[in-house]
Amino acid sequence: MKTVAGVVGAGVLTGRCHWKGSILKIQSSFDKIKGIVQVVTNISIQEVFLLVIRRKADIEKLKERFVEFAEFDGEKHYLAAHDFAHSGTITFMRYEDGHLTVHRKNDRFWDLEELPIDWDELWGYRKSLNSALR
Repeated sequence: MKTVAGVVGAGVLTGRCHWKGSILKIQSSFDKIKGIVQVVTNISIQEVFLLVIRRKADIEKLKERFVEFAEFDGEKHYLAAHDFAHSGTITFMRYEDGHLTVHRKNDRFWDLEELPIDWDELWGYRKSLNSALR
């Protein structure tokens, strides 16, 4: 028995299925919703729900939409992601004044403090960011 999970609209669709036909039904339902969203808004489903960093221009989109994907702790917005380069966690933090910091933590080391980072440097972390943005 497999567990199937997917995001549909603002809610989460989960379920257990005994055979592959259920997966196809769930995918079909998602495709119908995707078609409705495209017709109503005339934009792609990716622009509605996701931000995928494929080009350096997508970093600018992330800069504009960071707060949509990040959590807020009262002081800053933060986005935690898997650090594929060091098999740990990397956290990107944006403060209210717009400056960005990063903190890395894994089995071998922890950054002692948040390190300032420029928005352009996020290109090197796109694999980690894409995993967190999905």
